[in-house]
Amino acid sequence: MQVNEAGLNKGMNYENKIISFHRDNVAKKIWVKTSDVKVSSPKNDAITKSVKDNFSESVIEVFDIEAQNNDSTAVAIKVNKVFDGNQKALMMFLRM
Repeated sequence: MQVNEAGLNKGMNYENKIISFHRDNVAKKIWVKTSDVKVSSPKNDAITKSVKDNFSESVIEVFDIEAQNNDSTAVAIKVNKVFDGNQKALMMFLRM
């Protein structure tokens, strides 16, 4: 088993995921999405629309906005379902 300079298992870098949080003010939700950043096409290329349609962001979780500050620039969401074992979708991304 290979270890790094800290003496820890280096593990296997299988797949990196990027998750992003999107605020939906109408539905009062926070959407957690993942996208495949390895796929891209030139901005003005004819194939770009197809690439965007076929490699769009995937919604992996949705949270209700529980509270927000006075000017609505910050929100609070309750994420218990992710960490208490009731919801599995986001956990697979957090473990990678």
